[in-house]
Amino acid sequence: MALRRQVRSVDVIPTIAYLLGLPMPEQVEGGVIYEALVDPNWPLTELARRSAAASRMA
Repeated sequence: MALRRQVRSVDVIPTIAYLLGLPMPEQVEGGVIYEALVDPNWPLTELARRSAAASRMA
Protein backbone atom coordinates (compact mmCIF):
# COMPACT_ATOMS: atom_id res chain seq x y z
CA MET A 1 0.00 0.00 0.00
CA ALA A 2 1.41 3.39 -0.95
CA LEU A 3 0.59 6.31 1.30
CA ARG A 4 0.52 9.96 0.28
CA ARG A 5 2.48 11.04 3.35
CA GLN A 6 5.53 9.85 5.21
CA VAL A 7 4.71 7.64 8.17
CA ARG A 8 6.96 7.93 11.19
CA SER A 9 7.24 5.85 14.35
CA VAL A 10 5.57 8.69 16.32
CA ASP A 11 2.40 8.03 14.28
CA VAL A 12 1.93 4.54 15.76
CA ILE A 13 0.63 5.55 19.22
CA PRO A 14 -1.97 8.03 17.89
CA THR A 15 -3.20 5.42 15.42
CA ILE A 16 -3.52 2.74 18.10
CA ALA A 17 -5.29 5.18 20.44
CA TYR A 18 -7.72 6.04 17.63
CA LEU A 19 -8.44 2.38 16.86
CA LEU A 20 -9.07 1.62 20.53
CA GLY A 21 -11.25 4.68 21.02
CA LEU A 22 -8.87 6.12 23.61
CA PRO A 23 -8.20 9.83 24.07
CA MET A 24 -5.12 11.13 22.29
CA PRO A 25 -2.19 11.52 24.69
CA GLU A 26 -1.38 15.20 25.24
CA GLN A 27 2.35 14.87 24.65
CA VAL A 28 2.08 12.87 21.41
CA GLU A 29 3.89 14.32 18.39
CA GLY A 30 2.51 12.17 15.58
CA GLY A 31 -0.90 11.78 14.02
CA VAL A 32 -3.37 9.07 13.07
CA ILE A 33 -2.46 7.24 9.88
CA TYR A 34 -5.98 7.42 8.41
CA GLU A 35 -4.80 6.48 4.91
CA ALA A 36 -3.39 3.16 6.10
CA LEU A 37 -6.69 2.06 7.56
CA VAL A 38 -8.96 0.04 5.31
CA ASP A 39 -11.95 1.59 7.08
CA PRO A 40 -11.08 5.00 8.58
CA ASN A 41 -14.43 4.94 10.40
CA TRP A 42 -13.53 1.63 12.08
CA PRO A 43 -14.59 2.67 15.61
CA LEU A 44 -18.06 3.59 14.36
CA THR A 45 -18.29 0.52 12.13
CA GLU A 46 -17.26 -1.76 14.99
CA LEU A 47 -19.72 -0.10 17.37
CA ALA A 48 -22.55 -0.63 14.88
CA ARG A 49 -21.51 -4.27 14.35
CA ARG A 50 -21.43 -4.98 18.08
CA SER A 51 -24.72 -3.18 18.65
CA ALA A 52 -26.41 -5.26 15.94
CA ALA A 53 -24.97 -8.46 17.41
CA ALA A 54 -26.19 -7.52 20.89
CA SER A 55 -29.67 -6.81 19.51
CA ARG A 56 -29.82 -10.24 17.93
CA MET A 57 -28.90 -11.85 21.27
CA ALA A 58 -31.62 -10.01 23.22
